[in-house]
Amino acid sequence: MLYLLLALIFIAINVFAFLAFEFDKRAAMNGEWRIKESTLLTIAFLGGSSGALIGQQVLRHKTRKQPFRTYLIAIAVLHLALATMFIVSPDWTVNTLRGLLNPASQSIDPGP
Repeated sequence: MLYLLLALIFIAINVFAFLAFEFDKRAAMNGEWRIKESTLLTIAFLGGSSGALIGQQVLRHKTRKQPFRTYLIAIAVLHLALATMFIVSPDWTVNTLRGLLNPASQSIDPGP
């Protein structure tokens, strides 16, 4: 059930990212209010890198804009690395994330 919920959240954030790129592209074409690049990158960083990359390529939006393009690719590579770690070693990944999110829960052996 947890994996289904995570999959639905992943799909939703990526659809949202794609729609944000579409909205920004239309706004750019019409000379209207735009979405800040930092906002688009934040959406990508929060899990929408696939939708952002697809939107960038399909809509041909911000494909030459630097350093935006480099930042978006770096975010996607980070997400790919995290996904690979989870697939290869899900227990290690979950335990590592749990430790990062709640460092007080880790017990330290004081030794002899």
